[in-house]
Amino acid sequence: MKKCLLVLLALALLLSCAACGKTADEDQPEAAEEAAAAEESAEQEDELYVAMLTDIGSIDDQSFNQACWDGMVQFAEEFGVEYAYYRPANHGVDALTAAITSAADEGVDVLVCPGSLFESVICDLQYEYPEISFLLIDGEPHPANSTAVDIAANVHCIVYQEEQAGFLAGYAAVTEGLTKLGFVGGMEVPAVTRYGYGFIQGADYAAQKAKSQVVINYWYSGSFDPSDEVYQTCRQWYGSGTQAIFACGGNLFTSVLQAADEADDRYMIGVDVDQAALSASIITSAMKDLQGTTYTALCALMDNQWQWPDDYAGQTAHLGAADQATGLPTAADSWRFKTFTQENYEELLNAVIDGSVTVSDSIAGLPETTNTTVNVME
Repeated sequence: MKKCLLVLLALALLLSCAACGKTADEDQPEAAEEAAAAEESAEQEDELYVAMLTDIGSIDDQSFNQACWDGMVQFAEEFGVEYAYYRPANHGVDALTAAITSAADEGVDVLVCPGSLFESVICDLQYEYPEISFLLIDGEPHPANSTAVDIAANVHCIVYQEEQAGFLAGYAAVTEGLTKLGFVGGMEVPAVTRYGYGFIQGADYAAQKAKSQVVINYWYSGSFDPSDEVYQTCRQWYGSGTQAIFACGGNLFTSVLQAADEADDRYMIGVDVDQAALSASIITSAMKDLQGTTYTALCALMDNQWQWPDDYAGQTAHLGAADQATGLPTAADSWRFKTFTQENYEELLNAVIDGSVTVSDSIAGLPETTNTTVNVME
């Protein structure tokens, strides 16, 4: 559409010059230059325009949103693609709908939407904007009043096996000798719950092998934002003997980390990305490859003339350890364990991949445990 408008503009300029009564010799060089400039501009404008829209939070949250943004920016800058960022004015479906409408009005070709709060919004808008290719991360479109998935051909979804990353983190913590643990989730959405339930399973599996007993305090704060409530709760947990807390949900980790940093010999487990560089109190991070998988999906779109390929269009990719999409960081500066070795980790990771160690992805209820007591906080 952009290219057609600019070509018409170039033709209008040529006709305008012809109507001025100039001779052919006088008019041709100037008109040719204008037409060439317009054509060059049209070619530039016809390139893919990709944007990201956040549901809650910002692109500098040092976690989920930032990792998706980094993947999009990596793609855009590598291939010279125009890119932008939209943040809704408020929370809620109406604000997300307004933001997508604004992006569509501005000519966006591809819209990256990280977060399950987009599910019902994209379900409503995917047919209204068939010219936009949507990349929905951590969710699948469905009506607000139903769980029936409805994915149009202009939508590709990526969901992760967070339970695997949570399992690895829980197992590592208990093997390290930490038996009093905590989990603070943000909003009770499937991705967060899978992390938490995997964490419980991993801790219990390690406790069984060590013939030890583990206690986990478990709580959803109701928001991905940092708050004094999160800080005070974690401060109290640490003071009562909790050794490590898995902080799962956007920027709320800053409140957990503040409490960990203020306590002696207390740790935080990060989420989504390797957060080790933020503090020595972060013993590990339960990760999923948000940046890499966002980049890969956008490359597939570009390689197929800006349309989702058949194995992407209207499809959901379920990515986990077998896809190198979930796990713990193993860089030297990020490995903070002393008892749990990288050899132990690789052995366990391979067992998860080949299925000899099974991790349930069910979020219907708390996992059954034998050596772990889970204290659910309201």
